[in-house]
Amino acid sequence: MICVEDDGNGKMMVYHWDRQLPAPLHPPRQRQAVGPVIVTQPPKIVHPLDKSSLDLSVITVGENLSFQWYKNGAAISGATSDSFHKDNVTAADNGNYTVTVSKGTTSLTSTATAVSLVYPSIH
Repeated sequence: MICVEDDGNGKMMVYHWDRQLPAPLHPPRQRQAVGPVIVTQPPKIVHPLDKSSLDLSVITVGENLSFQWYKNGAAISGATSDSFHKDNVTAADNGNYTVTVSKGTTSLTSTATAVSLVYPSIH
């Protein structure tokens, strides 16, 4: 059993229990690899204030996972890892970003991250 817990302070804990049983009467079944599980979602809102780059990432559990990042539902070419980096961020990069994590025929999509540029005001 896998349990994911949010401690309320932005930290996620993953627990994996494997119940110890006496020797089985029948041969054991082969276990399936775990995954995909998204342990830590991308942040809900990102404001790259005075930064010139955008960085998003997820933490996952599972083996042989594949990733695809999306902006407003459209796949981002070449964005196929557990993190997404974009240099030279402009207002055109505002939008909702998600990542889909897949293994075989099983896939999960993260919650959306709203990215918007915030320009400092001059007083």
